[in-house]
Amino acid sequence: MNKLKHALTCLLSFYTISVIAQQSDSTKPQIGKSPLIFVDSVQFNRTNLTKIKPGEIADITVLSKKNAVDRFGEKAKDGVIYIETKTMAKSIYWRFLKSKSEDFTKDFPTPESDSLAQYIVDDKVLNLTKDNHEGTLTRIIRSNRFKAIKIITKTQLVRDYNVNGKQYGVLITTTRP
Repeated sequence: MNKLKHALTCLLSFYTISVIAQQSDSTKPQIGKSPLIFVDSVQFNRTNLTKIKPGEIADITVLSKKNAVDRFGEKAKDGVIYIETKTMAKSIYWRFLKSKSEDFTKDFPTPESDSLAQYIVDDKVLNLTKDNHEGTLTRIIRSNRFKAIKIITKTQLVRDYNVNGKQYGVLITTTRP
């Protein structure tokens, strides 16, 4: 249990460091020692974080002190860390894609049924075992970059993308950032 807590703490620290390293001084998030922590919209304390396996995490959003206070009030004065699990992310993108395509609704009646699919975003085949496709798909939706969806057959998937082992291809087109 201690190893899991350490791993999650390291993951959150690494994420925070990598976010800070990628930003200019004027845009670095200002996180204090006791940020609010949410997992799938439920407030967590640091002790409860040990219940989350790092492999279950789809996305982490860090809100700086000012942005956090603007959104959550004074209780967020040390910032906010929002963790979204792959289960929640899958539910979000599945509902969204279902609302955009009758074919998606027909071929994938439940979030779990999308295991038959190979996701392809802007002609890039997502590696479903290595890429965090749940996080990738929800970030596309949240950033309003989604443009179109098309379902292709197994034959087209093999012919056009050299992908075997999946029944369908889900082609997603986005607007470029």
